[in-house]
Amino acid sequence: MSLFFKKIALYISLIFLLNLAVGAWLKSYESVDLKEAGIFFSDLRWEDYYNLEKPIDALILGSSHAYRSYHPATIKKESGFKNAVFNFGSSAQSPVTGLFILEEVLKTHKPKVVILDLYVMALTSDDQLDNGRINYHSMQSGAVKRDFLQKGFGFSEQVKLLFFPSFVYRDHFKHKVNKLFGRNFLPVGKGQYDTHGFAFNTDTLALAKLQYDNQFSRFDIHADQMTAKNLAYTQKIIDRCKSANIPLVLMSSPMPRLSVSFIEEYPQISTQFGRLAKENGLPFFDFNQETIEEVRDEYHYFDDDHMNLNGAKIFSKQVGSLIKKQLDK
Repeated sequence: MSLFFKKIALYISLIFLLNLAVGAWLKSYESVDLKEAGIFFSDLRWEDYYNLEKPIDALILGSSHAYRSYHPATIKKESGFKNAVFNFGSSAQSPVTGLFILEEVLKTHKPKVVILDLYVMALTSDDQLDNGRINYHSMQSGAVKRDFLQKGFGFSEQVKLLFFPSFVYRDHFKHKVNKLFGRNFLPVGKGQYDTHGFAFNTDTLALAKLQYDNQFSRFDIHADQMTAKNLAYTQKIIDRCKSANIPLVLMSSPMPRLSVSFIEEYPQISTQFGRLAKENGLPFFDFNQETIEEVRDEYHYFDDDHMNLNGAKIFSKQVGSLIKKQLDK
């Protein structure tokens, strides 16, 4: 090999190693900084799960709507379960990620029921690089994790995850630099982790902000934006629960009524979810169509998308009662 090509190979190797080193430093913002602050919920949730000593009676899957709305202790009390209700919701969790979480749980547990929270925004993108990787990295090594990488992520996502961490975690650069200079480097308003996967915020969003600074007023959300891949993986979750003989309940947890009012096609979206449930002989409860009277915009949400702790407890009481009725049939 000529000297020129040897130099090229050396430079490429050095750049690649630098990419790995910078990537590890940036990744530590999640695995060290956020975790030490108690707000990297994914790691905390998986550690909590792997440390369980008793079986899971109920498993919850879905986006942040799931992990901030379904309060495990309240559901356990209202449903009469003896063992844990575990909330495995995660930020922007798609059905693709949800399936592999389910598979990991089924390795060692057989829940009496699975609740799948359906949120339209979590079904509109096939990109797994953000919502998938936080669960992938927190999951213990094994066959399910290998399948998750091979089947859940696209080829370009696999390459980035395995070989280009500096790209994957590039958004953390500003926070790491702020930490180096002694400036504030942690996000505010994340709330705190409780137990069994649940995270909460006790704040209440002002009605004026909900009305005039609402993200859903800027979105144009349609039922046909849900991707074929996400719908296919929703069906895979349904089929997997059937094959394991585990009852599955589909739900859509409450959003502020003002937020829902900005989604013009919400009735069509709900109808599509209801049709999916009916085709598979499953119950579906949409709490944005059949609202809970006690849950009010002015008291029970901390932002335009998520319930606060008080709202979650009211909602979860209803969930526990419904689950008990479903299992008693």
